Amino acid sequence: MKSCQNFPVGVLVLVLPENPGEVEKQAALELRNALFQMSRKQVPVLGAKHSHLGDRIGLYFGGRAAQQSGFRLSKLPGNTVEISRLNQHNFIFRGEGERGLLEAIYTWLEFLGCRWFHPQVSFYPRRETVPIPENFHYTASFAYRDALWKVPGEDGDWSSRNRLNGCFAGLEKRHGRFWGWEPFTHSFYQMVPPRIYG
Repeated sequence: MKSCQNFPVGVLVLVLPENPGEVEKQAALELRNALFQMSRKQVPVLGAKHSHLGDRIGLYFGGRAAQQSGFRLSKLPGNTVEISRLNQHNFIFRGEGERGLLEAIYTWLEFLGCRWFHPQVSFYPRRETVPIPENFHYTASFAYRDALWKVPGEDGDWSSRNRLNGCFAGLEKRHGRFWGWEPFTHSFYQMVPPRIYG
């Protein structure tokens, strides 16, 4: 991420849309927790229509929050996340699709040095300030990610942080849409029923 500006964690405010959805609430919870792990500072959360920030730095969660505060946004291409400056005191975190906001948050946290090695082993670097990109866009090389491994299915939060989105990732509604297919394996009886073809 090039062209960043550093801000003390203590001046940040998370701005959610009015009546936030489950994914938006999850994204705020994840970022607030990560910032606390790094700085030991609690970052406040405000609704978009009540966000009188003064000299604080607003981190807008998704297009709805920014639009409710009067910002105009262009449409993002598929599978793309954006972290960029809206004006002097405000930045937006958003992504295309239902999981896009979470993808933007996790992309930034990885840039800050956060890592999620296992559901019980995470790393959050100590930081008093955080760099926020002026204009960052990232399009993932592929849309589907799954490990087909037991551990992700046991912890949807860990899967989401590592951007797994397959049907074995253990994701819930708060993690956004996941990919699935039917039938999966051992499906010859469904596709070629013995009662018809036997």
